[in-house]
Amino acid sequence: MQPELSLDERVELTRVIFRILKRWQIPEALMGPLLGLGEKLQRRQLNRYRLGNPLPQEAEIQQRLLLLIQIDQALSSLFPHSALSANLWVTTPQQRCGNITPLEEMIAGGMPAIWTVMLRLDNRLDW
Repeated sequence: MQPELSLDERVELTRVIFRILKRWQIPEALMGPLLGLGEKLQRRQLNRYRLGNPLPQEAEIQQRLLLLIQIDQALSSLFPHSALSANLWVTTPQQRCGNITPLEEMIAGGMPAIWTVMLRLDNRLDW
């Protein structure tokens, strides 16, 4: 169980996530499903989050955010000399993901797939 974050911590977490999503070049239409906010997340609400409103404090959403940060950190370690490669990895088809992108895998599989992607990058699964 995650401890409750303060409002300032939630705002900073939201900012970090949106910086990651921007670097990964995640299309707006896929941000809602990836973050656990649903497929029909309105652009207006998405912009509110970008401008500083914190993402919901629901446990699953917070867990997704933390896993996405871990994925980003693992990619930085995996590609220490190429930020471009690290950032493109999420949207590039991978053989270990069944020749789909890790983004597609995470959206289709939800939390279990996000965990799987993170564990693969963390060398805890047969990669």
